[in-house]
Amino acid sequence: MKNLKIKSSTKIIVEKGGKLTLDGCVTYGPVEVNGGTLTVKDNSSTTNTITLNDGSILEDSSIKSLSTFLTDGSTLAPKEPKSVVIVNGNITVKGTNKIKGDKGFTTSVEAQNGLK
Repeated sequence: MKNLKIKSSTKIIVEKGGKLTLDGCVTYGPVEVNGGTLTVKDNSSTTNTITLNDGSILEDSSIKSLSTFLTDGSTLAPKEPKSVVIVNGNITVKGTNKIKGDKGFTTSVEAQNGLK
């Protein structure tokens, strides 16, 4: 997918054998990878979670969380997910990957973990 704003009511699912590359995209809904391959280019971001289930591949990704923003990109969200990437089971990591959690929008809100 290239240069898309994917609203919060949409859940993206990548099944075994499938490959998804997010390039210039903002995902407001969750992304779930069930044995497929996910690549997130540096110019993309998410406000929700990315779940990598058993057998999934994370390849050459730069994942940035902007979890404190709602779908309009300007309003502070009331509660952010604890971690931007959640791993369930054994996954494969290929190439160079970076994961950056959101830093929290006030001093009373903890910074977000990059990976759980």
